[in-house]
Amino acid sequence: TIIYPGTVILKEGGYLYTAGPRASSRKFYTAGHAAYDVFSPYFTLPNQTLIGSQSNIVFGTNGDCLQVDTAGDTCSPPSTNCFVAGTGTYTYAASGAIMMGDAVEMHGAVSGISSGNITAYDVEVFVSSHNVTVQNVCAANYVCRNGDSGAGVFTPNAFYTSSSCYGI
Repeated sequence: TIIYPGTVILKEGGYLYTAGPRASSRKFYTAGHAAYDVFSPYFTLPNQTLIGSQSNIVFGTNGDCLQVDTAGDTCSPPSTNCFVAGTGTYTYAASGAIMMGDAVEMHGAVSGISSGNITAYDVEVFVSSHNVTVQNVCAANYVCRNGDSGAGVFTPNAFYTSSSCYGI
């Protein structure tokens, strides 16, 4: 099974997240707070197929992400930075490349592709459920729902063209 950006992924207890962009041939990104919502390190598909386990967790000073190391023989990211069925490709934007007002789209498992604009950057967000301040994040005005955590944020029309990935 190929895990594309925007794929629904789960943790024990039914906690829903979104598979973010590809990190390597065996890893992809998702929300770092997933490591603290449920203490099981494993992610599955909705049909309970094991995807893999969490690693390289960042939650706090440098943002909110983790990598999922895939099981390889059952699930893996696509072989290139692409979307479902190989449509559109992306590269990672350089640090500082995003500007106030830039148009972006989020590829969430629940909201789908949601468009908006960057409204602030270098924002600090206090996550009361974990008593953690997450720093170095951007704010945008696209629609985001529970279960979209971990979704990739790309330049517009990413699904159809070459684009940049700004993060998750």
